[in-house]
Amino acid sequence: MQAALAYLAAQQHLKKKARTVATKLNLSKAARAVGVSRTTIQKYIKNGKLSAEQSPLGSPLVDVAELNRVFGGVKGDGEKRTFEERIEVVTLQHQVEMLKKEVEMKQELLDSDRRLIERLESDLITATHREQQLFEREQKLLDFRPTPLLQRALRLLSSSSSS
Repeated sequence: MQAALAYLAAQQHLKKKARTVATKLNLSKAARAVGVSRTTIQKYIKNGKLSAEQSPLGSPLVDVAELNRVFGGVKGDGEKRTFEERIEVVTLQHQVEMLKKEVEMKQELLDSDRRLIERLESDLITATHREQQLFEREQKLLDFRPTPLLQRALRLLSSSSSS
């Protein structure tokens, strides 16, 4: 009788354990949970987009939270994503990638514009400095007043050349 009770208790424990959702899934279950192929999961792990840990037997295990982070949601046990949901996920992932590329391109344009502005500011400073130098030279020429001795020498030269 006690053996039968122990057996029933063990069976209930196993059923209860089977109903609890595992927090770490092997590659096949992880792929099914997010509606992608096993190969996709392997590529994501290899490329560092998805982290995994090794089971005691050496096979990779992926945490459900990690699948949620990367793929945006895991369906419950035995529930598969519909085709429309998978298409929506792929479309959103594509949009995210396109937006990342757009941000990168705009950042490059912004950096290029910043370099151009720096160069133009430098050219403006140089031109302003040169303009100031020329203005000062012009003022010296306009303000030039010959000394009385120079005035007499110029009159003598002009009178000797006219005679």
